Amino acid sequence: STRTENVISTNSMALYSSEYYKTFFASFIAPAKNPGYWVVLNFTAISLLAIVYIFMQRKKNYRSFQIGIAVMTTVLMFPFVGYVFSGFNSVSNRWCFSYAFVVAFALCYTVMKLKEMTKRELGIMLGFVMIFAFATFKIDIANTVYSICGLAMLCLSFVLLMAFQQNQILQSKYYKPVIFLLVFGSILLQSKYLYNEASYSNQFVERGEAMAQLKKTPLNAMDRVDDDSFYRAEQPGGGPSTGNAAFVLRYNGL
Repeated sequence: STRTENVISTNSMALYSSEYYKTFFASFIAPAKNPGYWVVLNFTAISLLAIVYIFMQRKKNYRSFQIGIAVMTTVLMFPFVGYVFSGFNSVSNRWCFSYAFVVAFALCYTVMKLKEMTKRELGIMLGFVMIFAFATFKIDIANTVYSICGLAMLCLSFVLLMAFQQNQILQSKYYKPVIFLLVFGSILLQSKYLYNEASYSNQFVERGEAMAQLKKTPLNAMDRVDDDSFYRAEQPGGGPSTGNAAFVLRYNGL
């Protein structure tokens, strides 16, 4: 485990491989795809539009968001930061949950402002969506069903936001429900591919079989040992998981 062993899995402490940066881009709003090193992104599509909106603003109340997102994105580009944050033990970015917090906070802060963008802001955002779409199809690692789904949600979000601009009737009646459905739809899409398509759910046992699985362990051989002085037992790697078998079987395990 990288928590207990000194494991450095990168060729350089200065930069990741090119595949990491491609996947970082591809996974930002795509479900079930991550660049590794415990970097988990998979944000909702409208969150990316909120970030673009924030960087178009010049008011001081957006400065903290701009700095926070820029700094945290930058440090995720360098393995050395993950190495430091992991206690000089391994290149691991488990701290990126805080990155997700900043992105979520940015969306909450701007979501009601996205319905009143100027023509200039809409034009810039449209340009960004077009560049993002081009890159999605151009970068080989991004041209997958996961990225296509993320791109589709991005385009849908932009089209719906554009429809609400300067329309007070639509804004007052439908804006909040539509935003809710966009976010909820993105979450469902992420969950479908992450927990079903990526076989994550297959890692769990059927209901009522957990105890039986724990008891299927070579540690059962201890019942045949007649020596009362026998104190501890363990199964060193290679076989079925025995994480809690000693507790379940009431042995003095390691």
